[in-house]
Amino acid sequence: MRTHTSSIEFTRAKNKQAQLQVVTTKKTIDDVKLILQKKITTDGIDIRGCCMSAEGDMLYTDYQVQGASLTVIASDNKLKYKMPLDPRIKGKVGIDIIDIKKPSKIKFIKLPSGPYGIARDHNSLFVCVERRGIYKINILDGTTSCVISFVLPSHSYVAVYTDRIYYTNYEYNNVVCCDRNGALVWTFKDDFVLKEPEGIAVDNNGNVYVVGEKSSNVVILSNDGKHHKELL
Repeated sequence: MRTHTSSIEFTRAKNKQAQLQVVTTKKTIDDVKLILQKKITTDGIDIRGCCMSAEGDMLYTDYQVQGASLTVIASDNKLKYKMPLDPRIKGKVGIDIIDIKKPSKIKFIKLPSGPYGIARDHNSLFVCVERRGIYKINILDGTTSCVISFVLPSHSYVAVYTDRIYYTNYEYNNVVCCDRNGALVWTFKDDFVLKEPEGIAVDNNGNVYVVGEKSSNVVILSNDGKHHKELL
């Protein structure tokens, strides 16, 4: 039997597959434009919080000493229901967990002082607690822990994205970004642009949206806090 060297080369099929590199470009604040989708007229007197459900319903709280409520409006702008709340029951300071489908209160979580802004991150809530700082609440067992301890004024709001915590401080007219351990990452302050910042949200690019109460505007901040633009 004779043997000889062959010129045939065997290669794995997967090595012949084309290598495609997908490049994703993050949107900067210059790419963000507002387009009016809908306008909803409410009968609220002192609206403090607003969010959207997974089904597209809009929920907002109307805070009053008497007659406070949670209102849910469907995506077709029709009122689903208005649920009475009791934010000022003597000796009761904390958060009610509400099943919005029933609707009914399912749990109360006590806090050391008055809560204001709330943000959810998986099974945790991050809450601005007046004069105490930012607390983290485990939704499953109701345990609480102080993440950032400092004298936080009332009407402060918080947002959470990846490993960052963002909050507003209307007394100092600033927006603060910290890591999950409370270490400062950046601070934005410009009294000519943003006065008495309150509501805050973060998009998937890490850009921060802030509502100025006294300046009556919405300002977007870049994810590093170095650039800003007035959106509304």
